[in-house]
Amino acid sequence: MIALSPTLAVLAAEGGNVAGKCNGRTCGAVAVFGVALMFLVLCGGVFMLLQSSFGVVQGYLISGVAFWMSWFVLALIWFTGVPGVPIDMLPGIDRGIPESTPRFAGPQGRLESWEPISEADVAVVSARTDFVPAAGSTREADNEAVSAAESAAAEVMSAFYAKQLGTEPAKVTVPGTVLVNEDATQIVRSGGVKYVKFTSKAATPGETALPEEKELITKIKPADFIFELDKGTESQQTYIALPATFGLFVLHLFGLMWYERRHKPAAIGARSMEREKVSAV
Repeated sequence: MIALSPTLAVLAAEGGNVAGKCNGRTCGAVAVFGVALMFLVLCGGVFMLLQSSFGVVQGYLISGVAFWMSWFVLALIWFTGVPGVPIDMLPGIDRGIPESTPRFAGPQGRLESWEPISEADVAVVSARTDFVPAAGSTREADNEAVSAAESAAAEVMSAFYAKQLGTEPAKVTVPGTVLVNEDATQIVRSGGVKYVKFTSKAATPGETALPEEKELITKIKPADFIFELDKGTESQQTYIALPATFGLFVLHLFGLMWYERRHKPAAIGARSMEREKVSAV
């Protein structure tokens, strides 16, 4: 146990590092190791107990039914999430229990992200798509989408102007050297916000701005940047897990029923043989 402590400490630290790179979620080799360890400890122990009483085949089928049913319940939780519970029906209380588990918290693929349209396609998309102003939108979902896209735009704008001005991206900051013209931001809705169009503008030099920064600001020319929502594949694994786990549960259940119809439990068979021996005597 003492020898394992350093190894477990390293795995725990590595798990924290990986989770930090996966939006707070564990992924990669650490996640695979965790699932394998859980399977060996929980399922392996239960199977060993069952096979000692029922035999290898029947013990496997019993543990398989319980295992896949439990994973089907987990898949349902991944699909629906655990929503908040309002408690404002109680007198004097106007609150609610917050959501404890969001949807698609289980196995997942690529998370939703905003991807830039190439410079060559910006004009084409602008001409063929009906953009509407984002300013003044009363839809909370619209404002959240614009904020998320604007976070992704900072790096793209820095790289664009650094290449245009022949300098390093670190010297072109957003905000700082370049700003997003909030009044000119436009969006396209298609089952939610699909495109966000930003127009850049030069920042106003501050009193503490360095001469090099002031010179860069004077060279900034407005440009359009369009970002498209990539919905990713975050929910794909959950949609696969739902029918897969339920199907495996049903398969093991029917297998267990078939096995029990054709095989007497070992204990009952042994007792029958003993009774037959006593009757013969």
